[in-house]
Amino acid sequence: MLCPDHLVDQWLSYFRTHAPELRAGPALQAGDLDVAVAGHGGTADAGEVRELLEATAWLRLVVDEPQELGKAETAFCVGHVRAAHRWCLTATPGDLHAIARLVLGTEIGRPAFRRLRREFVRRHCRRDSPANCLPTPPVAFRAHAVTLSW
Repeated sequence: MLCPDHLVDQWLSYFRTHAPELRAGPALQAGDLDVAVAGHGGTADAGEVRELLEATAWLRLVVDEPQELGKAETAFCVGHVRAAHRWCLTATPGDLHAIARLVLGTEIGRPAFRRLRREFVRRHCRRDSPANCLPTPPVAFRAHAVTLSW
């Protein structure tokens, strides 16, 4: 699991709380772990994290907030990580083309990206007619007089 540096402890806490059966720990102590968590920012140990990522064959690579990878040293090696599955977690995707490259683990041209995006939308996004949507509650406005003083 790669995440912003400030979220490493939070992810470790989530794993301890919600998946106690998994052995989760910092990536550099990855001896016998089910989940190795590392920051993808510019920390002092970024070189060691990069070596670990490139030297290990992973079942799954999960990148939290991939749009924050930017120019961090770890970002350069993420595309070269050997992983059977790649996931990205984000609420604000930003550059979808860059995220698609990360998930696929390879460079992707614009026409191929457009086809991939069109197929994803066709399979996973359903457009409901207004009749099938939940009714919108009525909008109610209330005005309250307020006296301001110092």
